[in-house]
Order: sequence, then structure tokens, then C-alpha cells
Amino acid sequence: MVTHLTGLFLTALLPALLVTAKAEPVVSAKLAKVTLSLEQQGHSCHIKNSNSSAPPQNLNLPWPCQFHTDKSGQPRMIRAGKFDYVLVEAATPLANSQDCDTHLRAVRAHGGKWQVSPHQDRVASCPPFQWDNMIFTALF
Repeated sequence: MVTHLTGLFLTALLPALLVTAKAEPVVSAKLAKVTLSLEQQGHSCHIKNSNSSAPPQNLNLPWPCQFHTDKSGQPRMIRAGKFDYVLVEAATPLANSQDCDTHLRAVRAHGGKWQVSPHQDRVASCPPFQWDNMIFTALF
């Protein structure tokens, strides 16, 4: 009887363990012939083209940050019009809550050139979370 209850308990608990497991943050993404990487400078998240000597651009997001990922753990990219889009997310758990203070910023690329969205969003949700496709383009 104890073995059966333990098995039921573990079966019920396993999905929660998988969701809360900490994966390594994804700090590199390739889109539209551009390889972008995220790095820490002070307490801020910066982005740069890994194939360029140009200085990193401040995303005005707190560190740590990462590229939003799909269910397989790869950077999630969408295509809209002629652009490829990715999201950068920075989440901080809220005290005494299961929610997070999450900041989002979009990046788009086309033809080897990339651009950071002029706007960012802030939501009370913790990654991993599948953001709607509209948020990728709406921040522009």
C-alpha cells in the first residue's frame, strides 16, 4: 500500500518538478543571418551581435536575462512579414508569491541587420511561459 501511494504521489508531483527545474539560461540566438548574445554589464542585460565589434546595447532589462524559449529549450523565433523576431525576458520572483516580475523586450532581424524594440512589457508571470505571437511584434 505504501509503495502504491508513493507512486501516486510521485506521479502527481513529477510535472511540478519538471516545470520548476532550473535550466541554463539561453543567452545566444541566431536569426536572419545574425547571431545575437546576451551579457551582463553591472546589473543590466545587454545584447550584441557576436560577429561584430560594435559595443553591446543596453536593453534596460535587469540581469539575469535570457532569450524566450520553445518547449524544446531553443530560442523561440517567429516570422512576421520580412522580419524574424525573438523575445528577451528577465524574471525576478516576487516575495511571498508564485508570480514573477517579468520584463520583456523584442528583437527583430532581416537581411543581416537587427533592431531592439523601442518598447518593453512588464507582466506578473514566471517563465517558462508561451507568450502570444502578437507580443513579439507589438513591442515595435
